[in-house]
Amino acid sequence: ALVFRAMARQAKQVIVVADSSKFGNVSPAFVSPLEDIDVLITDTGLPELVAAAYAAKDIRVIRV
Repeated sequence: ALVFRAMARQAKQVIVVADSSKFGNVSPAFVSPLEDIDVLITDTGLPELVAAAYAAKDIRVIRV
């Protein structure tokens, strides 16, 4: 997680790829605050309300 945060600070854009089963769960490792994420790529299982919450924080949500 420390390496990711260091890379994210230097990146022009942070893209997160995660399937919908990862949302709503607590992880033992903190990777990045939402403010650092520019694009979220996930599957179509992500509920619309969750996608809208990310979009409201200026995160582009792409569902494939």
